[in-house]
Amino acid sequence: MNVKDLVHLKMLSFNYILLNFFFSCKDSNEFQLFPNENTDPKCWIKPSFKRVVILIVDALRYDFATYNKSLPSSQALPYQNKMPVFNEMLEDNPRQSRLYPFIADAPTTTMQRLKGLTTGSLPTFIDASNNFASEEIIEDNLIDQIVKHGKHMIMLGDDTWGSLFPGRFLRQHLYPSFNVMDLHTVDNGVLDHLQNELSGSDWDVIVGHFLGVDHCGHRYGPNHAEMANKLMQLNEEIR
Repeated sequence: MNVKDLVHLKMLSFNYILLNFFFSCKDSNEFQLFPNENTDPKCWIKPSFKRVVILIVDALRYDFATYNKSLPSSQALPYQNKMPVFNEMLEDNPRQSRLYPFIADAPTTTMQRLKGLTTGSLPTFIDASNNFASEEIIEDNLIDQIVKHGKHMIMLGDDTWGSLFPGRFLRQHLYPSFNVMDLHTVDNGVLDHLQNELSGSDWDVIVGHFLGVDHCGHRYGPNHAEMANKLMQLNEEIR
């Protein structure tokens, strides 16, 4: 048994313990992602929130998000200390906020990472050729589970989502994602619609996928004034 098998075994064991100690279902197969009128109330945890907003800042490195109070602004690199909003969240709401580093397996192109996030699978280099012509995901995934259980999703930003999950969203405002010279169209599109959608009452999940940081990294790299401008823009919008 190799390390990967051991990790998978531990994950399966942990999930089995959760199902048997925190749920009273005799058969763990009865567990459902979302409850409905046929769900045994003993087999479900009461939701903590009725609605969820997920904001994805593509290519946001861990060192873009950390904050060093001892670093003078005159000595900070263009990407350093430009998003203090995360540090503010950690200090003001420590029980509700977390900041973790994540090391993504290659390939790290958008389609492969979204597939990994929504299906739980590991992206492969065979998939990399599909990044420029993303095909619909047909295996079990989080988006289909949300829709299957009667929840409504709104998608804003990167148009890759529309290719991977056609017809799943209640509304979508998507923008071309492959022009790395364009730092603002996708981000501004998210911002143009986000507040209006938040004020509505017909949604359960909103996903906003910003691309400006990623495009700025491709065009200029992290040590450039444009990266500082983009990070500060998103800092204010998230705040």
